[in-house]
Amino acid sequence: MMIEKERYRQLLENFGNAHVAVVGDMVADIYIFGKPHKLSREAPVIVVRHESEKLVPGSAANTAHNLMALGATVHPIGVVGNDAPGHAVIQFFDGRLARPMGIVVDETRHTITKTRIMAGDLHTTKQQVIRIDREPSNPISPATENLLVERLDAIVPEIDGIIVSDYDYDVMCPRLMQLIKKLAREKVVVVDSRSRLCELTGVALATPNEAEAEAATGIAITSEADVVRAGRKLLECTGNAAVLITRGNRGMMLFEKDAPTVDIPICGGEDIVDVSGAGDTVAATATLGLLAGGTFAESANLANFAAALVVMKSGTATTTREEILELITGQTNDQTDKKSQHSGQNDRDPQEAGQTYRHG
Repeated sequence: MMIEKERYRQLLENFGNAHVAVVGDMVADIYIFGKPHKLSREAPVIVVRHESEKLVPGSAANTAHNLMALGATVHPIGVVGNDAPGHAVIQFFDGRLARPMGIVVDETRHTITKTRIMAGDLHTTKQQVIRIDREPSNPISPATENLLVERLDAIVPEIDGIIVSDYDYDVMCPRLMQLIKKLAREKVVVVDSRSRLCELTGVALATPNEAEAEAATGIAITSEADVVRAGRKLLECTGNAAVLITRGNRGMMLFEKDAPTVDIPICGGEDIVDVSGAGDTVAATATLGLLAGGTFAESANLANFAAALVVMKSGTATTTREEILELITGQTNDQTDKKSQHSGQNDRDPQEAGQTYRHG
């Protein structure tokens, strides 16, 4: 596969022109780092001595963070509680390439948090020991629902696209979904949803993983043929322009109407460090690829490169345009060497497949 490096360079440069709304479940990812110290006298468990901790944006907030790291201007739309994690999420976005006024502070709820205990000895990679999730105990109120709809509607003239980052909590209420489906007629909308793929229809692109594609279609995925059947069924039942199914260390598959399936192999090695948030990176990068004027195949390839970079980092991570271009350059050099050794091969460039997305 010969990669057109200059084409991807141009697309990456255009990322900085995009204004994107991220609508979904804002989460605070809390990491507590420590060193295994001794066995507890209270129970047969290891005592971890606290060393440090950090809070980073998670879920929809991580999608927004990825967009920012790639140079886009972001408008996060979601809900946090009036508590320390919620204020930390808003503060993270404030003053950066983001407009956090779309985040609603709901006095009746607490912020969703995912706390990971990371343990390991000095000079070793710390591993996740346990994760503690704090989830909402009550649904969002009608007043909060009204505010979410109003804040998204207010920024429509400023944005080029929308990412739905739905982690199956309750931010994606019926009125908000109705507005997003309406906006899909004029904006590039990308859906990354745990369980609402067949409700958020008629959009540019959906980016489910295999488990989410299984749940949406009822097709048990045990082979590549099953992936193809699920992808084609999702295209048919959603009316989306394209579907990109992510497959972990088996890469991705892209499905477009009236176009052949594109199988995108994993980029780099299979020594994955941490897959946390990789789906957020895929949705963010693919969206920016489309907004930059890329085809679905080009955008999917860029997302594949970006995902390859973040899974080699510990924790909920992001990547940059410079890192992606460096990886592409390395791939180009490797493939040029192989091409010179195996002249006569005529591999088809996946970016030739598909077409540039035009909404409306």
